[in-house]
Amino acid sequence: LYAKYMPDLEIKNLESGVSLLSPEQKETLAKLKALSKELKNARYAVGKNPENRTASQEEKLRVIEANSPELHAAYRLKEEQEAILHLRDAEGAADELDRWIERARNSGLEPFVKLADKIARHRENILNSIKYQANSSQSESCNALIKSLIRIGKGFRNLANLTALILLKCSQIVIPLANRFQLTAEQRLERVNRAREYRLRREAQRRRDAQDGAEPPGNAAACP
Repeated sequence: LYAKYMPDLEIKNLESGVSLLSPEQKETLAKLKALSKELKNARYAVGKNPENRTASQEEKLRVIEANSPELHAAYRLKEEQEAILHLRDAEGAADELDRWIERARNSGLEPFVKLADKIARHRENILNSIKYQANSSQSESCNALIKSLIRIGKGFRNLANLTALILLKCSQIVIPLANRFQLTAEQRLERVNRAREYRLRREAQRRRDAQDGAEPPGNAAACP
């Protein structure tokens, strides 16, 4: 704070620095200290989705908007980008993405300028992911399951055994078991698709509740 607001003062320690301040500077320092307390843990507020923020975190966002225009502008760009990635219409998303790239480049925020250039280079792939609703979540889930299988098996000396276990757990292969109910491949796929549709409906409802200012639905609702 001293270096930013009082750079001409030669300060050896905090106590001597305070004694050198004028009444106006002491008042400024007191306001800065009060502001720093208000902004404490504000990173949790800007990192959360709107439907998950508490009243205290909403207040911190208002403090950021009033006292740190650059940080609030970065927060708005982050929220706008996330909203675009949740769109379902590829054509509408293309227009919104182009406008977002233009705003980010004109924001004067160097990290967002670099991000806008990178998104512009990968624009086609991003729009394809929106059009086909494809992302890396399925492959990442499969990788996590494979690592879990390796830990459970305490390692594998024979890669063929590991491959067989991966195919058993991660594929649609159905092995009939004697005297035991087993889902068919079609039944498994139907269950996966039903769970995915329910998740998408729940996310859409949460976004609508956030826009309307309503309380978000609980996570304990049973899947229909």
